Amino acid sequence: MAHNNVRRDRNCRYLAHRCFESDTSSENQSISVLTSAWHLSCSRTKRRREMKKFIAQVDPDLCDLIPEFLEHKRGDTRAILSGISREHIDFEGLSRIGHKLKGEGGSYGIDVISLYGAEIERAARDRDAEAIRRYANELAAYLDSVQIEYQ
Repeated sequence: MAHNNVRRDRNCRYLAHRCFESDTSSENQSISVLTSAWHLSCSRTKRRREMKKFIAQVDPDLCDLIPEFLEHKRGDTRAILSGISREHIDFEGLSRIGHKLKGEGGSYGIDVISLYGAEIERAARDRDAEAIRRYANELAAYLDSVQIEYQ
């Protein structure tokens, strides 16, 4: 059973295309995120400077926590990129980082981080280093571009 949703994400001013597929026999659910052309083009470092900023609307109660949270997510992204450049890739460790990102993004009101975390976790389970690299680069571009508005 497959359901396609296209919706405007409340945290980011782009269309997030989500394809939810569930296998009823194993009750496993995987999320595939097809991001806008902006995210796809941001994997090229020199293009990042030319891209517009995204605005994430976050609860004002989190204003003291968000700067450090975003810095930690940048660190997680660097750890992922470092992890996939090693000779022996620790896919389990990368899966754990992806799982952590998946949970933390929504907790801080930035669902885009959760979407990328889910994709990184899935790609690590599939032992797909190129997909992990692509999603980590896209997440890094997002983290470099996002502007927080407290509302």
